[in-house]
Formats: sequence, C-alpha cells, structure tokens
Amino acid sequence: MNAAKTTTMDLLLIFLLGALLYLPWINLPVTDADTAYYSIAAQRAVDSGDWMTLRSSGGNLLDKPPLSIWPIAVSYRLWGRHDWTTRLWQVVLSLGTLALTYLVGRRFFGRRECLLATLILATSLLFSYCTMVVQQDILNLFTYALFFYVFVLFWQTHNPIAYYLAWLALSLSFLNRWHIALVIPLGVVLACIIAAGILSRDDFRVKNLFGSWRSALWRTLLGLMIFAAIGGTWYIYEYMRLGRPFLDLFFGRRNLAFLQGPGGRPLSWLSVTYLPQLLLAVIPWVIFLPDGLATGIKGLRLLRRVRTRESDGFLFMSLWFLVAFLVPHVSAWRVIRYLLPVLPPLAILMAVGITRKLRERRSFALSAAMSGAMMLIFLLINVYLLTQRLDAGLQPYKGLILPFSLTSMIIFAAFILAMSWRRERVAIVLFVMCTVASYVALFASVSYKWDQVSPWRSFGLEARAMLRPGTQLAWYKADGRLPYGVPSEDEKVIYEYYVGRPVPFVGQPGELGRMAAQGPTIIVMRDRTFLDLQAHRPEIDLQEIQAHSSGWMLVQAKIGE
Repeated sequence: MNAAKTTTMDLLLIFLLGALLYLPWINLPVTDADTAYYSIAAQRAVDSGDWMTLRSSGGNLLDKPPLSIWPIAVSYRLWGRHDWTTRLWQVVLSLGTLALTYLVGRRFFGRRECLLATLILATSLLFSYCTMVVQQDILNLFTYALFFYVFVLFWQTHNPIAYYLAWLALSLSFLNRWHIALVIPLGVVLACIIAAGILSRDDFRVKNLFGSWRSALWRTLLGLMIFAAIGGTWYIYEYMRLGRPFLDLFFGRRNLAFLQGPGGRPLSWLSVTYLPQLLLAVIPWVIFLPDGLATGIKGLRLLRRVRTRESDGFLFMSLWFLVAFLVPHVSAWRVIRYLLPVLPPLAILMAVGITRKLRERRSFALSAAMSGAMMLIFLLINVYLLTQRLDAGLQPYKGLILPFSLTSMIIFAAFILAMSWRRERVAIVLFVMCTVASYVALFASVSYKWDQVSPWRSFGLEARAMLRPGTQLAWYKADGRLPYGVPSEDEKVIYEYYVGRPVPFVGQPGELGRMAAQGPTIIVMRDRTFLDLQAHRPEIDLQEIQAHSSGWMLVQAKIGE
C-alpha cells in the first residue's frame, strides 16, 4: 500500500474512532454557563439576522470574536436549537484536530507512533472535557494544529501554498481569539528560528525558504493580505459600526489584563506553576508523562551529533510544548483550559516514548510505579465517596464522579497487573480499553444523572412547555449564591438556554407582585424564599411547579382573587 493510501486509511480510522468515542454523547445536557452563553448569542444572530454584531441574552455586546459563534448559528439555522446542534461543530473540530495531530506527527515519526498519539490526545481528560463543553478552546486548538502542520510542511518542502495556508490559519486564530491567539504560534516560530541559529543550521534562512528576498517580500505581502481579508475584515467592520467602544471591548484594558502578572496570588507552587493542572489534564496518560518528557530531552541531545527527520521532530515538538506551556504563566489566572495547546505535542512525545520502549523491550518500571500511586489516589477517592456523607451541594455529584473514579482505578490496576507478568503490549492494550470505558462511564453518568445535580435543564424545559402568550419569566434574586457557591448569574444563563428566552432578575416582593398582576409569571426562587413569601405576602398566589434537591424551585405566581 502506498504512502498516500496508508495516510487516507489512517485518517478514516481516526475519524471513525473519534466519532465512536464522542458522537454517541453529542446530546449531553449543557452543564456550564459558557456553552449557554455562546448558544444564546448564536440564537440571537439567527433570530435577528445580524450575524456581525453579536450580543448576549441581556443585549450587551459580546466580548468574543464571531468565529466560535458562527458555526453554532449555522447549525441552528439548519436544524434548530438542540443540545446536539450546539455541540455538533465542537465535536467535528475535535476530530479535525486529531487528524491534524496525526499529520503533524507523520512529518517526523512513524505511523504507529502517530496513531497512538491521536488516541492519547482523544482520551486525555482535558481534551475530552473541552470537546464536550462548547467554548473557544477547541476551535483555537484546531487553528493551531492547522498552522503547525502547514508550517512544518513549508519548513520541509518550501511549498508556497503551505506558506499561504499558514497565514490563513493565523487569520482564523485571530478571528477566534483576537491578538491573544497569535502568541503561541508566532512564539513557536520564533523559538524555531532561534534554535536553528544556536545549532548553526540554515533551515530558516530566507534564501532557503523562499529562493530570494524578492520572493519572500511578495509572498509575505500576499500572506498579510490573506490575514487582513479573513482575519481583519470583521474587526474593521465592527469598528466602523461601533467606534471606540468596540476597541475598548476587544483590545482595551480588560483583555490586556490577560497578560498581566499573577499579582495577589500566594507564592506557592500551586499558584505559580501550571504543573498540577498539567498532571490533571493528561489523566489517565499521566503515568507516561516522564517517558514523554525524557524522550524529548533525549532526542534534543542527539541534535548536535546527527540530524534526521526524527531529531527535527523532537526539536519542533519540544519547542511547541515549551512555548505552549510557558505562555499561560504570564496570564493573571490559572485556568486549566489554557493548557490545551500543550496536549498535541505532548501526546506525540509520549507515543514515541511508549512505542520505542515496546520495540526495544525496555521496562515500564517508572510508569508502573506512577500507576500504583495513581491507583492509590483513586482508591482513596472512591473510599471517601462510598463511606462519607457529602454536604447537600456536593452529594449529587457523587453519581457523576464515582463511575469515572472506579473505572480509572481499574485502568491503573490492570496496567500494574499486566506489567507484573511482563506483558507490556497487553498492558498498553488494556490501558487503552479501560480508558475508553472510563469515558463511556463518565459521559453516561452525566447524561443520566445531571438533572439530579442541576435543576436548570428540567426547570427550563418545564417552563418552556408552559409558555403561553402573556406568560412572564423571572428569577427571584433574594439570595446571591447557590448552596455550593456558584454565582446565580451563571446558572441563570443555562436556564435561559433551555427556556429559550431572557429571564430578568426580580429583587423585591412588590416588584414580583406587579409582574404577577400583569399575568401569569413563572419564577425561579429558593425554597426558603417561597415559604417566606407564602407567609408574608398572601396576596401573591404561589403554586409550586417543580422543586429540586439543591433548594431551588420553579413556581408560578398569580395575584389571588
């Protein structure tokens, strides 16, 4: 079988495996405010016909570029608003990212290493989470993977089409997360140029890449035109339409704060470094993390002695990993999602380390030791969940955490058992099979248990079914926070997503009474607020529609006869 046909078959296999892992769960409930936030903005674009100036449920300008919103809006326009249409493009982009990770890896490494790398990436905890939670991050990772693939292609072949595609990928990144999105790709390019200079290599000299300075100038001008046309047109249009407020929203102090130092945080390793988040992001493959890093370091040591396509791969993957890992440290926050661009190069390095050990029949002693430590951690978590009574806010989450935690413990136990019999290949196969089972358990538990954790889907769907002409919606904000500390504003966005309409806050009984006098009103309120209003405001007829164990209620209010 020739190389092109092999690559095509591998890509089809990657799409098939990814689809089997994620598509059965595409209709999972919306569990976070960001997903609801993007969805509402997309629905407003479809309803209003204005796809350029995006707005939130409250009518405020959205402080996000449109590229992550437009695919959702397209889905709504074609198939209507559902959980699966909200998540469809997110899953498609994840599958595309897996394919691009394979293609980047194949420019340097063998087929088995790259297939395993895509499997590692697909079943890493952070990547799986970001695939199912609609935000900007997966689209951002897709544009990064596209950029790095065509950058490597241009580095190796000097193909001008690859150079223009690199500018296209940058423009898509810019249209997704404005100037912040350019830091990592341009940082990796700069790091490659510096590394080539240190190693006295001529890879990135202009004459080698372009043939002449004149050719470099004209191609770069054309690349800038592509970037401006695709990445900049929307920004120019919105500035001409909105003026200075648009600049302040997208390029002002609020977004520059992302690059400010982490002032005010305690100087502990937990707050200064992203290492704890990295360990969590690559569960369950965290036991192979030392192998991956050691493989990269060992490959870098060979660069001065011999240059091969593999040694170039170690250089590129190491620089991609280092830049992507270090850039989030300059932000003012510690958000695990910022580590998503680290995962593709790390997955490739881990896959290379694993396959080389299998081929050379070397021991996985360190991985087995780490597996034992992880098994002990998950054993303690499971014992705690099974024996301790959690508080009212956390108790419903037990049904979500326990299946994933139990199957994760089985992953590490099966790996240790197979390694004790010196069955390394069997150990890796068992590891993969149990890992897939753990995500099936996690997605299934979210699908079937989420309404026990959160009332907002069931409340929203029930309220939507009861809406009639003249029915009003409200959210009684007597308490600012939920029992488990989540701001009610975020939860309100999810409720609005399911009910399909904006829901204003009501803060006083008199205001609620005036709304009820105008017609039936469906209200979200706390149970103790419900009892207090029943006792002290008998003129407002409150009828319970639905109650949730978290203490929230869906209530219909009328003015008594």
